Amino acid sequence: MTNIKLGVVMDPIEAINPKKDSTLAMLLAAQQRDWQIFYFLPQHLMLDQGRPKGHGRALTVYDNLDHYREEI
Repeated sequence: MTNIKLGVVMDPIEAINPKKDSTLAMLLAAQQRDWQIFYFLPQHLMLDQGRPKGHGRALTVYDNLDHYREEI
């Protein structure tokens, strides 16, 4: 497995339209390359002494209507 990690800032994933969402397409492509993927909601981003930080969730995505699963 590769060590590449991709984090995206997006609307709540449960509310997206999987047929039209370009971020989901990007996540699917990254996952196919065995990258670890994470998503962040805008309200979970912050600056800590000038350094960007956030609380993200690991994610598995699917190319169908049940388009995601959050990892615990």
